[in-house]
Amino acid sequence: MLMLRYRDPETYGHSMRVAALSRKLVKRAKLSPEQQECAWLAGMLHDIGKIAVPEKILFKPSPLDESEWRVMRTHAEKGAKLVSFFPFLRTVAEAVASHHEFFDGKGYPRGLSGLNIPIAARIVAVADAYDAMVLPRLYSSPLTRADAMGELLRCAGTQFDPLVVEWLVQCVSAAKKDEKERNSAGKSALDRDGAAKPA
Repeated sequence: MLMLRYRDPETYGHSMRVAALSRKLVKRAKLSPEQQECAWLAGMLHDIGKIAVPEKILFKPSPLDESEWRVMRTHAEKGAKLVSFFPFLRTVAEAVASHHEFFDGKGYPRGLSGLNIPIAARIVAVADAYDAMVLPRLYSSPLTRADAMGELLRCAGTQFDPLVVEWLVQCVSAAKKDEKERNSAGKSALDRDGAAKPA
């Protein structure tokens, strides 16, 4: 990860956010501690293969052409090979390899579908897409949280596992509720502290 942080700080930051969101999703789903750890590590390492992508493609400030996309798409398998050097991360490597598989079988690199895609990869796919949509990219403007959620819901059952999308909906709703309660509590405290004191 230090190599990725040095070479591409933006992807490093994205990976940290995807890892954190992936962990929230597996907790929401009440999966086992082992599955939580796998999803978190897979989120952190899902783009590690981009260190092997040429800089002229990785940092291109405009959309990639088809030949460039073919190179970019190799990052999933290259990342899995890097991770698989550590035998205890074999399950994580499988998730890294599979995080661009589509639920309907039209993803890459192997055309896996449905429950044949590791659960950690299905979770990372949703977290990855959500983070990519709500933050600015080199050649695209960010979507609002609501628009990003709409896009995920639209693609549930084709690109994404519908159940994982539902977990994200629940996480985002819970976060908005918590934020609203914090803001309300803060406002109440200000009202109390800022009230005129009797002379």
